[in-house]
Amino acid sequence: MTSLLERQRRYTALRAAMTHAGLDALVICARGDEFQRGRLQYVSALFMWAGRGFVLLPLKHEPILFQSRSIAWAEAAGWIKDNRANLNQALGIAQALSDMGLSRGQLGLVGKDDVITVKDWEQLQTALPEAHWHDATPLFDQVRVIKSQEEIGYLRETSDIVKRAYRAMEAMLRPGVAERQAVAEAHKVARALGCLDGIAHPGRSGGLKMIRVPNESVIQPDDIITFDLEFAGPQGYWLELSRHYSFGPPPQTARRIFDIQAEVYERCVALLKPGLPSHDLLVFIDNEYQKHGYQAAQPIGFHAHGIGLDAFEPPLVPGQDVVLEENMVISLHPLIAPHDPTLPPISIEDNILVTPQGGERLTDRVSQWIEL
Repeated sequence: MTSLLERQRRYTALRAAMTHAGLDALVICARGDEFQRGRLQYVSALFMWAGRGFVLLPLKHEPILFQSRSIAWAEAAGWIKDNRANLNQALGIAQALSDMGLSRGQLGLVGKDDVITVKDWEQLQTALPEAHWHDATPLFDQVRVIKSQEEIGYLRETSDIVKRAYRAMEAMLRPGVAERQAVAEAHKVARALGCLDGIAHPGRSGGLKMIRVPNESVIQPDDIITFDLEFAGPQGYWLELSRHYSFGPPPQTARRIFDIQAEVYERCVALLKPGLPSHDLLVFIDNEYQKHGYQAAQPIGFHAHGIGLDAFEPPLVPGQDVVLEENMVISLHPLIAPHDPTLPPISIEDNILVTPQGGERLTDRVSQWIEL
């Protein structure tokens, strides 16, 4: 269980931000998936498997958890004593705010644009017509992106587990083994060691080059193989980690792409210091790849993003610009533009801790092409 000292640290930091913004309470919205459940877990220590949930965090009252499912897991976490199972959560929140004398208060909504449903939002406004609502998502996220030493320890725990999952899967990788057999070994180890959620994507050279769901196709002796393991550890903290394999030395084209990425990756890691605008990282990646005659990919995804209890947290590169601060953790994977249509995507991924001396890799100390 996440410690009660960590609970106090988080509540103190959030309430200080609320006081500075003139807010009487936060209504924190979450949805049970790897991108939107983390805010609720951050204030309740409850890993939400599915559905929707809310935490009401007042400035001067104890928090309340609202969900439509069993409250037993929330009670086991021990952070919030008042756990309410409501079929209509929005009306329950409105009633609780009225009972606290906050029906005309300054209220912050966390998840206004990315989580709360139109119905819930309309019901909150209708039930509390004199309340003053504010989008408090940036305020909340600014607090949670700075990781405590306890949180960094949980991130390192996930790194250790994913490395063990890779070792188990590597022992399975040989010609004649189906993709699903290999991936199942990674899942088995990750789950046995306490991971709460996760996916494993393979990619191979030839016609099956894209990163995708594993299938029954069999690994061949001349394959170039890419794996992307993304798992949430026993405390819910995420890691995205990629590795690349061949049976013997890889083709020269693949090796060149990997070596360029490894070089650019280390330079990006060194940049990750407090004070760096995240947009500058995007510009740097573009310039570095151009020096080698390539371009950075222009994906729907990101070259880098924050990571923690959600797989995606601010900053988003490209997208949501943030000035880096010490003890942020960044999932760094600077993508290179498509290079050789016969090769799978070659991308280096890991969690990077922002420190005054530059980034610290939390999993693999160096990037290596693995010859099986």
